[in-house]
Amino acid sequence: MDSFLGIGIWEILLIFVLAMIFVGPKKLPEIAAKLGRAYRRLKNASRDLTSELTKEVNINSDQKIENPLRKVASDLNSELSGLKNNLTVKVDSAKRTDSKPQGQVKEPNVQP
Repeated sequence: MDSFLGIGIWEILLIFVLAMIFVGPKKLPEIAAKLGRAYRRLKNASRDLTSELTKEVNINSDQKIENPLRKVASDLNSELSGLKNNLTVKVDSAKRTDSKPQGQVKEPNVQP
């Protein structure tokens, strides 16, 4: 055991001896249990806070990425719809032109 909470084995032994002197052997287990519970609650609270913050950061970063992607997808979808409509008009026009009898003269497409 290298260190516990940044303190080495000799520091832990010194704390134990001082606690035995000041608190006494009868109250030491009770105080150690209270310290253990407090440490566990602090550790759980720290873990919960870290997990909540991580969730919030991930949600915010996903929203920041998602909004521009939705705009690009929408723009792409509208562009493809426009191309599809344009292509449909040209295909229909080509079909009408090809369906005219051979003897007729094609009328020029004049748009005002």
